[in-house]
Amino acid sequence: QGVFWYQAGQPLGVIYGTKWVHTFAQLLDNPANAGAQASDYVVNPLGYLVLASQRGTANEVPIPYVDKTGANKFIIGNVNPNLNYGFQNDVRWGQFAIHANFDGQMGGDIYNFSKQWMTQDLRNPGMDMVGKAQDQKVAENFFTLGIYNGLDPNQYFVESGAYLKLRELSVGYDVSPRLLPKIGLGQASGLRISFLARNLITWTKYSGLDPDVV
Repeated sequence: QGVFWYQAGQPLGVIYGTKWVHTFAQLLDNPANAGAQASDYVVNPLGYLVLASQRGTANEVPIPYVDKTGANKFIIGNVNPNLNYGFQNDVRWGQFAIHANFDGQMGGDIYNFSKQWMTQDLRNPGMDMVGKAQDQKVAENFFTLGIYNGLDPNQYFVESGAYLKLRELSVGYDVSPRLLPKIGLGQASGLRISFLARNLITWTKYSGLDPDVV
C-alpha cells in the first residue's frame, strides 16, 4: 500500500503517506486555498480542521494537507527505535528466589494497518460515539470516506511503538534440606521448585495486539 519507500538520503523504515490539516494556517499552505476564510472552518472534536458547514453532518471529512510546493505525500513516521533496552533483577526473600527480566523500546512508530482495515468495516474503536455529547460526535463517514483514505497510508494510523515488557518472571522455592530425606531425596544436595512465565505484561500506548511482534 505504499507505506514504505526507498528514497535517497532516508533510512529504511521511514513511513510515507497523507497528512491531515489541523489548523487554518496549515490549510493556507496549499496555494489553492489562498482565498479561504477562517470563518468557514472549525476544528472538530478529534482535532481536525473541517468545513463549518459540514461539521456534525454526514458530509464532514478531514482535509488532506498540501504544502506550498503542491506536495501531498510526506514522512509520517519512522519504525526505527531510538533505543532498545533491557534489565533484570534477582531478589531473595527467605527461601524464595524471584527473577524478573524486562526489555523494551523507546521511540519508533508502527503503522496500524489492521485498524485501517477495521475502519472500512466500521470496527475501528475510535469510531464509537456512544456516550458522547451530541456536539462531540463525529459521523462515521468522517472515518470511512476520509480517515480510511481508500486504504492509502495516512498519519491517523501511525502510533507509538514504544513499550516495556515483563519478558520473564520466575519464582523459586528452596526446599529445606531437613525435608529432603522425608520425601526420598536424602542424597540430594538441594531442591528448588520453580514456576516460570514469559511475556506476562506489556506496557504500551499502541492500540494493536503487541508492538513487539508487529
